[in-house]
Amino acid sequence: MKFENVSDRLITWGTPDKVADELLEFRQETGDFGTLLYAGKDWADPDLGRRSMILLAEQVQHRVNAASKAQAAVD
Repeated sequence: MKFENVSDRLITWGTPDKVADELLEFRQETGDFGTLLYAGKDWADPDLGRRSMILLAEQVQHRVNAASKAQAAVD
């Protein structure tokens, strides 16, 4: 598999909704996962980097965790 294929498949970026949707889609394919790796932090603009982490923690993680809890309740 070429690097481009791997990066297209395993790297997600964008709005909180886009990232959450892609993670939830990936989760449906792979099953539940317990860890997300936040990589590629660009500290050239510290405020932007901080905002990105806040959005991940407050919006994306919330949706992914809620989906995991809902699925666990069904199982």
